Amino acid sequence: MAQPSVFTAQEKAKEARREVSMRCAVYPKWIAAGRMKQVDADRRIAIMTAIAVDYERRAQPELL
Repeated sequence: MAQPSVFTAQEKAKEARREVSMRCAVYPKWIAAGRMKQVDADRRIAIMTAIAVDYERRAQPELL
């Protein structure tokens, strides 16, 4: 497995955004099935969104 330091901020941002999309698709099903509470889903999506935003900011210099 590759070392975490070999991934660029841009790659990390892209993966975090993918994770947000996945959570937005899966969590409603989990909520409907009683596997997760809405408040927990909202918080987890918000946290991953914040992580994506952080990496997107860090990736800006890489894009110049």
